[in-house]
Amino acid sequence: MTGEAELDAMIDRLRKLPDLARQCAPECARVVEAEIARTAAAGTDAYGKPWAPKKDGSGKPLAHAIDAVGVAAVGTSIVVRVTGVEARHHLGRVKGGTQRAIIPTKDIPQPMAAALRGVINKAFLRVMANG
Repeated sequence: MTGEAELDAMIDRLRKLPDLARQCAPECARVVEAEIARTAAAGTDAYGKPWAPKKDGSGKPLAHAIDAVGVAAVGTSIVVRVTGVEARHHLGRVKGGTQRAIIPTKDIPQPMAAALRGVINKAFLRVMANG
């Protein structure tokens, strides 16, 4: 490949980068949902803080929390939503006021950020290597 052809190929690859976020969004949504499922299964909020135990001491609180979580890619954004009684627990708007946060509400938790970085890096390298 000549120098000019190499430069043209590189420019073509760079032109594909603006669409990278939209291409990565569906896989990023799956990663976000998997991370929320992982922390919910562990009985913690998205940052690793354990949920308060059930008042009667029986079983695990919010055993089916992930069933109330919806995650979707909308353009270049990831939308996360909690519905049902789990949403009230998430906000602490249940009898007794016990809050059991399910989804991230501040910064992106480190494990989730690392997983998202992996998805984006993989896509970036694919575009830059293959065009």
